[in-house]
Amino acid sequence: MSQPPMPRSPDMAEDSGRKSWHIVFICAFAAFADGYDIQALGLAIPRMAAHFQMEPAAFTLATSTSLIGMAIGALFLSPLGDRYGRERTLAAMLGMIALTTFAIVIATTPFSIAFYRFFSGLGLGAAVPIAVALTSDNVSDRHRATLITVMVSCTGVGAFAAGQLAPLLDSLGDWKAIFGLGAMLPLIGAVLAWIIAPARIGAPARIEARQLQGQHMAERPPKASVAVLFARPLRFRTMVASGLFWFNLMMNYSIISWLPTLLHGAGWDMAAAARATGLISIGGIVGGLTISMLADRGKAIRALFGAYGVAAAALATFSLVPPDNALWTALLLLVGLSAFGAQLALSAIVAAYYPSAVRGTAIGWSSGFGRSGAFIGPIIIAAFMTSDLSSANILTLMMVPMLFCLVGVALLPYALRPSA
Repeated sequence: MSQPPMPRSPDMAEDSGRKSWHIVFICAFAAFADGYDIQALGLAIPRMAAHFQMEPAAFTLATSTSLIGMAIGALFLSPLGDRYGRERTLAAMLGMIALTTFAIVIATTPFSIAFYRFFSGLGLGAAVPIAVALTSDNVSDRHRATLITVMVSCTGVGAFAAGQLAPLLDSLGDWKAIFGLGAMLPLIGAVLAWIIAPARIGAPARIEARQLQGQHMAERPPKASVAVLFARPLRFRTMVASGLFWFNLMMNYSIISWLPTLLHGAGWDMAAAARATGLISIGGIVGGLTISMLADRGKAIRALFGAYGVAAAALATFSLVPPDNALWTALLLLVGLSAFGAQLALSAIVAAYYPSAVRGTAIGWSSGFGRSGAFIGPIIIAAFMTSDLSSANILTLMMVPMLFCLVGVALLPYALRPSA
């Protein structure tokens, strides 16, 4: 399959060897704080339910408003980085997370927690796309995809750290200590991001916007809007990238949400189901780094095509073999390496195919749009479960989104042509 090489950013052409490691570190720290705060709510709900003497279901609104806020933040706040400067916008988003998370500590009702969590979600949804664009601007072309994937993987590290620290924090200050640390981490990140914010806010984006005028993208520098993504020559690649995010996140969130239940329904005990689910996250990090390293060698499309092909084949195999622990665990590890790895690497690969001027907007739109798939996927799986389909058949049906991803990757070479 022919494919264009991973493009070089125009704003990086003069000194692609320069690596602003301090900025990359701050972006990684922001991703770590983001992952911690995303996980914090789920860890705190049982403790909050006991504190308020309510059922855990009373905090369903908080989980819903958080997810809605993350989607809105990714879609509509991450483009602000392209307009006002990524460092300061990242600082603002982290500051929003810090303030609203601290407000949760002093909240007195589940409704007020849900209210504050919505605004935390806005910052959480915007922070990582901005960090992806900022990292892409400050690393060399040779290792860009790999370093972006390492940075994005820090969200998983932050979520893992939250799970490990929760028992200790609970012993120190109940659920409030979990959110207390969740407020301190983004606050530190906000201060660091603000300190390194350059005086020339948005300069690369403005320069590149002028260069793109001849390509009918805009007569003025891009504003905080997704409209520029649907103008020539970016329209078709935006549609393909959005589709890849949508179907990939749909499958991933379906697995994350229901895999323990599906494995238990297939006869597994809960401890084994939990261990197998954890392997998917580990496989995702390894697979994401592998795909990114291949992308940095000019093999991005081939790597994605191979990953989605492996995922589709592994999922199809579930209905062909008995639910043996060892065999199914191997299949799940393959799904983690391929589908979850592809999702981690996808932000880095998509970022490379957009000009710096609209990179944050592009990643924010793709990930925000993809979150609708993350909402819908678990609902579809729940409907399958009520229809008496077996766990094996349900897992096999998850092959369908991977097939759509294969189609999307096959369209990428055409989508990346300037005349597309």
